[in-house]
Amino acid sequence: MIWDIMQKWSRCRDRMLEAIECTQGTHDEDAVLCQLFTRQMLLWQSGESGLITEITSFPKMKVLNVFMVAGKASELPELYDQVRAHAIASGCVRLTGLSTPTSSGICRDAGWKILCPKSHILGTAMYEDLI
Repeated sequence: MIWDIMQKWSRCRDRMLEAIECTQGTHDEDAVLCQLFTRQMLLWQSGESGLITEITSFPKMKVLNVFMVAGKASELPELYDQVRAHAIASGCVRLTGLSTPTSSGICRDAGWKILCPKSHILGTAMYEDLI
């Protein structure tokens, strides 16, 4: 498992490191890798692109959060389809995430709605109800 994660990580590492810088100090590479190794988060990789997701169970719903997006816009829709299928198979009823200028168009094209308007630091919170 760790070997597989490291192979995927090495393919999209440069892009993911740029995304980690946007966490405003909440994570560094070691922290993200630790969460991937313990399966608290999952890495989805295609080409130079990657998504990192986490599932959270709230009292009234289970949600898959797209924690980090990095890479080429052309590679992200394939990853989105994989993540969406995983969320449904895992019993999640909603996808959530913060969008960047690149990912907001992809999210809108996939039918995501705005949860909170853009803040000056984080981006626009978006979601898609799965059921």
